[in-house]
Amino acid sequence: MPAPFELAQKRELGYEPSQVDQLIATARAQFADERKSLITAAELRKTEFDLVRGGYAIAAVDAAIDRLDDALASIEIAAVLRHHGRDIVDKVKSDATALLFGRIERPARKRFSGTSWLLRGYSKRQVDVLVELIDLHLTSGSQLNIEQFRRVIFKAKRRGYNEAQVDAFVDKTIELLQLEKNS
Repeated sequence: MPAPFELAQKRELGYEPSQVDQLIATARAQFADERKSLITAAELRKTEFDLVRGGYAIAAVDAAIDRLDDALASIEIAAVLRHHGRDIVDKVKSDATALLFGRIERPARKRFSGTSWLLRGYSKRQVDVLVELIDLHLTSGSQLNIEQFRRVIFKAKRRGYNEAQVDAFVDKTIELLQLEKNS
């Protein structure tokens, strides 16, 4: 049986095929039975695969994971609307917006914890530019493309922002954009 994703060149790094195959099998099982909840969109976004030479091509898997993330988010939001009503979805959107504003309102270069001079973190300047885009969206309704956030790559800098905090902020932004799209 052919591989479900194209393979990286033998000397190039790609995702560990067995890990990707297991995730895809889990997703298929979940979609086959709507009553199952084996993985959520939030859990999916946190999934990481080991890198191996000749593994599955990263771009192909990432694109499939993004489509899966959108499908799971859409199903989850529809279920909340069906079982709990619009008020709950609006509350989740409101909470996400308040959380994002908590970071946005901080002064530039101080929005997240920084790393020490020995460690590298995300470029404060680049992260702050992204935060300003989110602020524009929230305050003026400017359009944001969810792909901007899925594929964002920040330069590593000494005394940069804490990566885990920035990653959580980006994930919360993706959640909010999915809520806006599906509710």
